Amino acid sequence: LVESGDIVLANAWEEFDFTNRLALGGNEEEESYNYDEDESDDDGDEDSADSRQMSHLIDRPDEAPPHNLIDLTHLHEPSVVHALRHRYENTHTDMRNIYTDTGPILLAVNPFKHDESGALYGDDTLSRYRIEGERNWLKERGDKASNNGEVERTDDEEATLPPHVYAVADRTFRTMMTRLHPMNDVSDAVAKKSSQVGLEKTSGPKINQSVLVSGESGAGKTVTTKLLMAYLSKLSENSESESSETMSIEKRVLESNPIMESFGNARTIRNDNSSRFGKYIEMKFVSSNHTKGCVPSANLAGASIETYLLEKVRLVHQAPGERNFHIFYELFSLLDDESDEAQSSIDRMGLSYEMEDFHLINNSDTYDRRDGVLDTETFADLKQAMSVMGFDSSEQYSIFEIVCALLHASNLT
Repeated sequence: LVESGDIVLANAWEEFDFTNRLALGGNEEEESYNYDEDESDDDGDEDSADSRQMSHLIDRPDEAPPHNLIDLTHLHEPSVVHALRHRYENTHTDMRNIYTDTGPILLAVNPFKHDESGALYGDDTLSRYRIEGERNWLKERGDKASNNGEVERTDDEEATLPPHVYAVADRTFRTMMTRLHPMNDVSDAVAKKSSQVGLEKTSGPKINQSVLVSGESGAGKTVTTKLLMAYLSKLSENSESESSETMSIEKRVLESNPIMESFGNARTIRNDNSSRFGKYIEMKFVSSNHTKGCVPSANLAGASIETYLLEKVRLVHQAPGERNFHIFYELFSLLDDESDEAQSSIDRMGLSYEMEDFHLINNSDTYDRRDGVLDTETFADLKQAMSVMGFDSSEQYSIFEIVCALLHASNLT
């Protein structure tokens, strides 16, 4: 790889370190990220050159890699991969190490663990990033919160919070708010916390913001997207005057995910919940008359989702070890539903067979998931989501009957 010229290394000892780490797996006890900036001297003493080659990429083994990779002395592929590996291997001490910044880009390494404690994505974590975002937003404009403002922080909290998907969502939201509320409106809000901010001034620069979530299969794109949507929805909540309509909009936006996953996700060789389609999600915000402490706010008015490139061939063929779309397996959860409506629907659908009896899902001989998620649980989430989205019970079972009709149609010859 090095000899092909695809990677440009800073000097000879970095090349030695990188190639030996590929072969030997590295030395876990010598990791740090302050590079020696002295260039190797081909005309110098041979022992000195060997000594430099045997030195590690790091000068101080007690120093962890930086939160932002642009702080590395040499920003190239070996140092980036090395830093990400070091942070990932220390997720047992701090789960936030799965996230690493590189300028405005956030790199995330999927830990394949559930945040059962809520330390990574809980309400307290969300609140800290919200407060940090509000504080930085006001600071950039030279405004200071009042002593009883929401964004006031103690000296112990002055350290910048580590990289996080919430930080990306917050930065996007604050940039939008900068365009929604000109600086004079912000000054008025700080001086008069209860005053209403001018809302009609949106004809200036474009306020649209975009977040691109990309990665290979199993990298965590689906979960990351849901976290971004959850954070943005939370920021739009108005604690002073919450209406059932506003809360319903926010909840509907979030509840769209289980529906898309059931009908568009499937188990593949690499990922048990792989999205087999692309999606473009647009969340629409409008300026709010209310302020949160010293900070103007915006309300979530709605959202639209465009899907494309659905893997239609999966309907009729799945590779060994893979499944069809989740909904075909979740449908069999109806057999455990003892309600009269469910039993009546089962009789109409003719769902008294086993999964193995349907050609649409039996050609790969794979019927379960490896990630510990049960189809009965996701089916319950699906029905809850459909209820929130406005599908009544009869409409839901009509959709399930259509899905079951596809199962029966696959057995026709």
